[in-house]
Amino acid sequence: EKEYMDFTMTAKGKPGHSSVPTEDNAIARLARAVARLAAHQFPVVLNPVSQGFLERQAETRPSQVALAIRALLKAPEGRKRDEAGAELAALSPELGAMLRDTVTPTMLKAGYKSNVIPAEASATFNARILPGRRPAKLIADIQRIVDDGKIEFAFEPPTRKPVGPMPIDTPLYRAAVDSAPGARVMPYMAAWTTDSQDMRARGTIMYGIDPPGTEDDQRRAHGEDERVPLAALDWFALYLRDIVVKTAGK
Repeated sequence: EKEYMDFTMTAKGKPGHSSVPTEDNAIARLARAVARLAAHQFPVVLNPVSQGFLERQAETRPSQVALAIRALLKAPEGRKRDEAGAELAALSPELGAMLRDTVTPTMLKAGYKSNVIPAEASATFNARILPGRRPAKLIADIQRIVDDGKIEFAFEPPTRKPVGPMPIDTPLYRAAVDSAPGARVMPYMAAWTTDSQDMRARGTIMYGIDPPGTEDDQRRAHGEDERVPLAALDWFALYLRDIVVKTAGK
């Protein structure tokens, strides 16, 4: 899993009446900073888990996506790999999010009246950091990209202990495989973060398994019309039951 980090950018400017515009407008300054950071693409980094996942995905994905995956895996590290990653992300945002650190604006706050220029404006971002990437390095990169001494930052770096990939030679893993005969099992690096990190950091074996669904279903997560197909939910409940019986039922 990636690591999770929230941060806020705040711009301050000269307040006043909206009928007299000023160059030192906090909202305008913040908007420029948000646009710069949101448009930035961080470098593509492949680790053993994401590379193994993409190699298997190239065997099953539609031809256009499969070609983009193979081009990415063949591309040398640096500009060519970053370009290949951008092409893959355009076809499959979910796969693209696995490849790099991401920084996404999620909340804006400014002003209290339509005819008043506010003294400050702020934007909240959510960052997801690749395993092995130092949060301090990402923080320095963010400040460099924004490049505005009048923007103030408030970072909330990860406090959890980083956790590596889970082993696959465990009874729980074998039960998960045996309970879905015929399924293609492959390593996976989540572009998000879950509470399992706290338990895994304490030595608990845990695996993330989602109900089956289409890519469209996955894109709706935390968005409009978030959903899981009923047939998938029925199957998933029985699947989890089988895993529990195979492990805890003995």
